[in-house]
Amino acid sequence: MKGLPGSDGPIRLKIDLAYVGDGFHGWQMQRDHRTVQGELARACSRLLGRDVMPVGAGRTDRGVHARGQVAHLSVRTDNEAERMHGALSRVLPADVEVRGVNRVSPSFNARRTAVSRRYSYNLLLGRDLFRPHSWQLSGGLDTAAMDRACSDFMGSHVFASFCKSSSLRD
Repeated sequence: MKGLPGSDGPIRLKIDLAYVGDGFHGWQMQRDHRTVQGELARACSRLLGRDVMPVGAGRTDRGVHARGQVAHLSVRTDNEAERMHGALSRVLPADVEVRGVNRVSPSFNARRTAVSRRYSYNLLLGRDLFRPHSWQLSGGLDTAAMDRACSDFMGSHVFASFCKSSSLRD
C-alpha cells in the first residue's frame, strides 16, 4: 500500500463498507447487542492484535442496511495497513462487506469529513422472493401525495440543529 508523501505518525485508513442490517442493532457499539461497529472493531482488533475502535461516518438504526458506509481507523505501521487491506474482508461476517481500504490523510475523519448522506427507501407492491429488503405493501399507493410529502426532503439540506454544537464546522 503506497503511503502519502510527508506523513509521519499513525497511518489513517478509510474503510468503505456495505452491510445487511437485519441482524444488527444499528451501527454504534452497544453492550449485549450485535452491532456493525462492534463486528468491525472485533475484526480489526483480531488482525492488529490489540483493541481498536473504528469511527463511522454516521449511525444507522436497528435493521437498516448500508451500501456505502465509511469508517476510519488509525494503524501504527505500513505492515498493519497492508494487513487491514488484504485480510479485513476475510475476518468479517458474511453480512458485512468491505468495498475498499485506502490510506488517507491523517486529518481525515469519517464522521467530520462527510459532506452528504443519501437515504433510500424501497417499497414493494406485491410479493417478490428476491427482494427481502423491501417493505411489502398489500394496497395501492397515492404516489402524488407521496411526491408532495417527499419534496421537502429532496436536495441538499443543513442539519446543524441535529448536531452537538461542539461538532459544527465553520
